[in-house]
Amino acid sequence: MAWLRKNVKVWGVPAAAFLLMVLVAVVLVLRLGEHMKEAFREDILLMAGISLGLFFIMIAYFVWQSIWMRGELKARRNAEIALSRKSRIDEIFARYSRSLILSENMMEATLYVLEAAHELTGSRVGYAGYIDPLTGHLVCPVGSGQLNNHRVLHAEPLELENFSGVWGEVLRHGHPVYASVDGGRNLSIPTRDGQMSVSYLLSVPAMAGDQLVGQITLGDGSHPYTDTDLRVMEKLADLFSLAIRKMLAMDALKESESRFRVAFKTIPDALVMTRFSDHMLVDVNDGFVKMSGFKAEEVRGRTTEDLRLWVDPEERDSFFERMRSEGMVEDFEARFRIKDGRTIHALMSASRTLLHGCPHILSVIRGVDHIREAENQLRKERSFLSKVVETSPSGIIAANADGRIVFANQKVAEILGMEVSSIMKRTLFDEVWEVTDHDLKPLSVEKTIFYLARESRKPLSNICHAVKGGHGRRVYLSVNAASLWLEDGSLDMVVVGLDNISEQVKGERSLLETRGRLHSLLASLPVILWAIDGEGRITFFEGKGTQSVVMPEGGLVGVQARERYAGVPLMLRSIEKVLGGESVSITVQIRGRYFELSGVPLWDASGNVTGASGVASDVTERIRAEVDRIRLSAAIEQVAESIVVTDRQASILYVNPAFERITGWHKDEVLGKTPAILSSGYHGKSFYEEMWQTLLSGKVWQGYITNRKKDGSCYDEEVSISPILDNTGSVINFVAVKRDVSLERSLERQLRQAQKMEAIGTLAGGIAHDFNNILFPIIGFTELALESLPQNRIEKKYLRSILTAAHRARELVWQILTFSRRNDEKEHSNVYVQSVVKEALKLLRASIPSTIEIRHDIESGDARVFADPTQIHQVVMNLCTNAYHAMEAGGILTVELHTLNLTEDRPADLHPGIRAGAWQLLSVQDTGSGIDSATMERIFDPYFTTKEQGKGTGLGLATVHGIVTGCGGYIQVRSTPGKGTVFLVYLPVGTRDEGVRFTDDHEAVIGGKGHVLLVDDETLIVEMLQDTLTGLGYEVTGCWSSIEALDIFRRMPENYDLLITDQTMPGMTGTVLAAEIQKIRKGLPVILCSGFSEALDREVLRKSGIVDCVMKPVIRKDIAKAVHMALSGI
Repeated sequence: MAWLRKNVKVWGVPAAAFLLMVLVAVVLVLRLGEHMKEAFREDILLMAGISLGLFFIMIAYFVWQSIWMRGELKARRNAEIALSRKSRIDEIFARYSRSLILSENMMEATLYVLEAAHELTGSRVGYAGYIDPLTGHLVCPVGSGQLNNHRVLHAEPLELENFSGVWGEVLRHGHPVYASVDGGRNLSIPTRDGQMSVSYLLSVPAMAGDQLVGQITLGDGSHPYTDTDLRVMEKLADLFSLAIRKMLAMDALKESESRFRVAFKTIPDALVMTRFSDHMLVDVNDGFVKMSGFKAEEVRGRTTEDLRLWVDPEERDSFFERMRSEGMVEDFEARFRIKDGRTIHALMSASRTLLHGCPHILSVIRGVDHIREAENQLRKERSFLSKVVETSPSGIIAANADGRIVFANQKVAEILGMEVSSIMKRTLFDEVWEVTDHDLKPLSVEKTIFYLARESRKPLSNICHAVKGGHGRRVYLSVNAASLWLEDGSLDMVVVGLDNISEQVKGERSLLETRGRLHSLLASLPVILWAIDGEGRITFFEGKGTQSVVMPEGGLVGVQARERYAGVPLMLRSIEKVLGGESVSITVQIRGRYFELSGVPLWDASGNVTGASGVASDVTERIRAEVDRIRLSAAIEQVAESIVVTDRQASILYVNPAFERITGWHKDEVLGKTPAILSSGYHGKSFYEEMWQTLLSGKVWQGYITNRKKDGSCYDEEVSISPILDNTGSVINFVAVKRDVSLERSLERQLRQAQKMEAIGTLAGGIAHDFNNILFPIIGFTELALESLPQNRIEKKYLRSILTAAHRARELVWQILTFSRRNDEKEHSNVYVQSVVKEALKLLRASIPSTIEIRHDIESGDARVFADPTQIHQVVMNLCTNAYHAMEAGGILTVELHTLNLTEDRPADLHPGIRAGAWQLLSVQDTGSGIDSATMERIFDPYFTTKEQGKGTGLGLATVHGIVTGCGGYIQVRSTPGKGTVFLVYLPVGTRDEGVRFTDDHEAVIGGKGHVLLVDDETLIVEMLQDTLTGLGYEVTGCWSSIEALDIFRRMPENYDLLITDQTMPGMTGTVLAAEIQKIRKGLPVILCSGFSEALDREVLRKSGIVDCVMKPVIRKDIAKAVHMALSGI
């Protein structure tokens, strides 16, 4: 029963519970029977109830039995399936275990693992690889299954950090994982083309102890992965780990063997692999072949005894005995017999090793015959050097890296007067030596021969030292030294050679003293002492005079005189003459200097010429002074300026011909007299006192003097008087240079007068313009009043008188305008401005101080301007003069001339009057102090100047402005205080034959019809003309502003038939207004009223639609005729 309670279940309910249910059913049946008995009181019914209960019990038993049997069958079936699966797993493991163990490479082993994994789990896809133990990267990952078909997914190793997801965790942490998408994770396996999503994933690491060596990842098995699948895959992973470790070990072994084979073949020493048991040579390298002369195939498989390699059997037996007892031998010296029968000496090092499990000996053999030969040679050289050192006439010392003497030969002991043993106790820089130079100046330790040789690293020679010897006397030495260095760069020793030159030094000092005295004597003589031998070579060339000779490097001694003076024929002739036995005395020019040379031949006892000697003197300065004196005298005699030389008391000592020509006085008439004979009485006493005070103080006096000629006429002179001082600084003479400037001063006065007149004309023109604007309404309103009055009115007489006076005023204004007009049409021509500017610059260069640099950029071209060339010249001169006055301390004056072709889209910073077309731009720029804004507003005003009283008229720029505007041009000024100023002059390019005509007829008043737009900035003029034209039948719209007129016209352009406009108005000139209106309505006739009489450019007028010009003040008839002709198109 206990077993029944534990193991039997019916429909999932334990058997005990089931029996309890049956008993409850029986009780219920019995209770039902009792009730039925009470109800029916009949036994048969009771029996029927009992029978029914028993029947249910039987049915329940049979149901329970059926359920129990089915459970037993299912358990047996599951056991059989598990047994079958285990058998299949064992069979798969048995089949693939051998294949894994016998795999030859990792790719093959990985494929076997994946095939086994697919069979074991029924997975659809898989992924496997191994971990490189050196890099930790995943190597040769292989995919298998439905999608990958056994393909390599990645050719390069992959870093574990690059993997993510479930199988990435396995790679990084080494723990097996299986999961499904039901767990809420995204599962995928890599494919060649990316990632493949799977429903189930199982990833197992292949471990070697605690180390991860590989991994197997499977996806989408035939059922969700279970613990059984996990255990099976862990077992397969163990087999995979075993295969991986085997493969890695085999690879390491192959690599080690490969490295050994390469080393074995490439080592230059002889390598021999010998079998220990019978001394048979298994293998040799190329070094052995080269050393022995045997080929490798001649020695492999043969013993050392067969080849008779060992010369001495005892050496062979000793070697193998040591190998047997010690297992290795180092530096074993032996003799070997090579193929050609010769015996060689060699050093052997060997060690015992196993090859295929058999003991062998690996020997390294190095021939030492060449080493022995080198040692023998070294011994011979040492013996030879030892004898050379001991017998050397020079002392030889060797010192170690610390400077301590480690060797000294006997000659050193003789030179220093000390024993060798005593010398070797000291250093090269020991204080006992008291080292000095030959002048007995103490040398610091750093200057001694040891330190010099150590720092130089190059051999040193002829170093002068003096040391104190053992005998107490100072020994003078000539020292040679060299430092020897080891391969590691450290100092090995310093070798020093000593020669005792004490006697030589004493003799040289005596000779130097003698030569010094002689040289001092020669150096004090201002001549050159020379000598040549019989071949013409210079043997002596001394003296103070040699300072003036261009000496070659190394001096002239030893130079062939004929070659030295090959380009001086007189010298060559003199050399031949003196070597021929004759004395010579010449003056010759050599390399730009003059020499007086004398020489005599030298004779031997036999009367033969052995050379020559003599003296030479440099007389260049004397000859040059004479030449300069002659040249200066000739120059003074020929200059145009008069020159007067006086003594300190002003007595005339010399006058040149120019003085005679200018003053009319002959020099014989003025010598001994004072310059007072020229006095004109123009200058007062104070003038001459100030001049003499300046001269007597040793200073130069400059100024202008008005003097009188011999004929009594006066003239102006520009005078510069300079005092002449002696060596003590006292004045001994005066020299005056004087230039006649009478013509220049006269022209200057005329120019000033002309400028004043021109300024007055400018002022008059301005006044006349204002008078025109006043007269215009007077005349106009008077004419209107006359027209409005009956003939018999007395007022008409008065009005006619007013009109007559106004006409007289009008004529007077025209005369003023004619006077002030700056551009006389009769003098104008088509000017090539470039030529005018260049000519002006030539004149300016002479008058502008040298502290001012003139730069110019004059553009070449054919553009011309219709103007007066004299006025254009005046513009350039005035602007440049103003510029250099602004640069008193010096600076740069820049003049430029260019042609501009402006379009309608012109730069915004240009003058508003400049329109499209060709212009010549003249630019004058200085680097002076600049102009402030307040001054710029008045800069073109007449008589306005910023100069001091008496230094400026204020008319220069006003004149420029008048000339430029008179040519139809414009002028602008731009300036920055402290940086400079630039004036820009725009001149219109073009040629003309005549100016614009001005209406001045006196015909009958003509009326008409039409709408006239009238513009003038004077209110009275607008009102007068409006009444006049209205009275003639015209409709008139009057405006006091050109801007307002343009706006009115723009609103109703078709409403007007004629435009009458003033020229000079604020905001916009009449020609500009006309041009703007032509843009709106092309062809509208325009009449221009001008207060000035200047000729206007016909092309500008044509483009502006201007058909006629009338000059203010215009009378009623004139304006009537002009309007009629404009509207009629005449």
